[in-house]
Amino acid sequence: MKDLELPRIGREIRELVHSLNNKMVVIVGRTELALYTGKCGEDILREVLAASKEVLGLIKKLGQLGRKLSEQEGRNGGSSGR
Repeated sequence: MKDLELPRIGREIRELVHSLNNKMVVIVGRTELALYTGKCGEDILREVLAASKEVLGLIKKLGQLGRKLSEQEGRNGGSSGR
């Protein structure tokens, strides 16, 4: 039963990663735009931008984990009694 749950968890992680990534791309893009146009306090924007880029790195790692878990589904028999 545990083996059957891992691929599902992998798919859920990938879906979560996709949603988070979309939101973070917007945050980073708008923050960079604000920095270049100078319409907000630069120190605050730089801090937000750095944190946002760190989150994007974490999202990438979560996506890699999700892929590995999903690949396990194929190796462990996508036709294992379903």
